[in-house]
Amino acid sequence: MDGLDEIAAEALLPGTEIFFLRLRPAGGGYHIEVQLDDLSHPTGSVDLQQCEAFSRALVERLDAALERGHSQLPPDLNAENYSLEVSSAGAERKLRLPGDLERFKASPLKLQFELDGKVLTEIVQYEGKESEEGQELLLFRSYKTGGSRKANGKKSVMYRLQLESIRKAHLYLDV
Repeated sequence: MDGLDEIAAEALLPGTEIFFLRLRPAGGGYHIEVQLDDLSHPTGSVDLQQCEAFSRALVERLDAALERGHSQLPPDLNAENYSLEVSSAGAERKLRLPGDLERFKASPLKLQFELDGKVLTEIVQYEGKESEEGQELLLFRSYKTGGSRKANGKKSVMYRLQLESIRKAHLYLDV
């Protein structure tokens, strides 16, 4: 899919990047799915106009590449046999760890992790990292939902986790 990656990268709008890209066979043709990330938006969400502009630019570049016989695209892919789906990575997107942690440091996260032999799912906020005995630990503080960090009278809990103990991490929309 290197060819499609390059073509899609050329179609990007300033300040956006590709979060996810997939080309798969579908119904005698192909389906292209692209999720975009707005690097300046607090949750990375793109709007409809950004999706439309990217779609137009991608179709134009992809059709031109297919007409030239781009060698890194499937040989049976043509301008008439693909569908395109472009969307935002979403406000509750999966995080790419550890890179997205600093970017979304001020945001609540839904984290699934292993601790003391148990699998926990908690709403947390990333606080940073520290080193202990040569191991890097990621620091997360429990996040109280409902707009108040003191909700329900519970004290916040600090989790010190190795990256390997994190199973899933998503942005969490606290409404």
